[in-house]
Amino acid sequence: MGIGSKLQASLLEFEEKTEGILGSCVILSSQALMMAEASNHFDRSIIQGMSEKLMRLSREVIEMLIQNAGLQSVTIEENNHFVYVRKVNPEYHVVVITDKSELSGLRDVNIKGLISRLNEILTK
Repeated sequence: MGIGSKLQASLLEFEEKTEGILGSCVILSSQALMMAEASNHFDRSIIQGMSEKLMRLSREVIEMLIQNAGLQSVTIEENNHFVYVRKVNPEYHVVVITDKSELSGLRDVNIKGLISRLNEILTK
């Protein structure tokens, strides 16, 4: 099984076993701003309420922080969902989009576990 297949299997398992996950994917760190494109499983209607100007400004700020401040993670809270961007390793970030049904501490533990599994796959 190739790396891509292993990553996809790990993400699907995470989505199936974790309450409130709307989508997840692994992206290149250089593309960490493509949060709206985070997952082919993600219902894009969730973010329709955000204006294009706000999205562009958010991407610009996050890009500046990632490039200039070595930003490791971003959490964006919307009315009905969260978008988590977490660094897996220097080359890759994981994007996880969740509803608000799970406690934030449990959600963080689950995402950290996913990052650990993804890092193992990417370093083999």
